[in-house]
This record gives sequence, structure tokens and C-alpha cells, in this order.
Amino acid sequence: MMDSMSQKYQQINQAFEELRLLTQDTENDLRKLQHNQEYFIIQYQESLRIQGETRAQLSSLAALPPSDRQLREPALLSKRATVEAWLTREANTLQKYRLDLAEKHQKTLQLLRKQQTIILDDELIQWKRRQQLAGNGGPPEGGLDILQSW
Repeated sequence: MMDSMSQKYQQINQAFEELRLLTQDTENDLRKLQHNQEYFIIQYQESLRIQGETRAQLSSLAALPPSDRQLREPALLSKRATVEAWLTREANTLQKYRLDLAEKHQKTLQLLRKQQTIILDDELIQWKRRQQLAGNGGPPEGGLDILQSW
């Protein structure tokens, strides 16, 4: 009986260790996401500035002769398209990071709920039963120390 209990306690402690590691990993991912978002915001502001300059340059091309306009316009349009493509790619990457992080949070929550069920629904009820038996002359069992430590 005691060996099966210590094995069960060991499984519970291992699950808590897994939760701790998962939480640390999620915390690191969250920091990385925050850093990437800050970088994206800075780049987005820079892209707005570049797009404004490009728009102004494109509108000023109307005053140039057609031959000069044909030389400069493709470069400006290409620059604007490159910036827009980068922003779209980075926004998609950030969205993927957010979804991955949400999945990790869900996994952590599922493990926590499982642990809660094991401890409150199984272990606490068994402890209460052992206390009842001890009150009726059965063998004395340990206190709540282990359960409280979880």
C-alpha cells in the first residue's frame, strides 16, 4: 500500500516538474514574442516613413520628363513592394508565434486541471477516508503536509 502511494506521489511530483519546465519554456517564448513585436512596431513605423517618402517621390515624378519617370518609378515601386512584403511576412510570423504560445498555455492549463483533479478529487478524498479509519481505530496516517506541498 505504502509503495503504491509513494509511486503515485512520485508521479504527481514528476507532473509538477513537467509543469514547471513547461511554464518556464512558455515564459521564454512570451519574452521572445514581446521582443519580436517591439521590433515589428519599430520597423512598421520606419516603413510608414519610407512609404510616405516613396509616395512623395512618386507624385514628384509627374513633373519629370517621361524618360526620367520610367527610370525612377520602378525602383520606387519595388522599394514600396519590398517593405510591404516584409511587413506582411513579419505580421504572419508574429501571428504564428501567438498561436503557438496560446497552444502552450492551453497545454499547461490542461495539465494543471489534471493535477487538480488527481489531488483534490482522488488524494484528498483518500486522505479523508484514511482519517475516518484512523478515528475508528485504524492505523494512523500522515497529515496534510504532502497534499499542502502540492
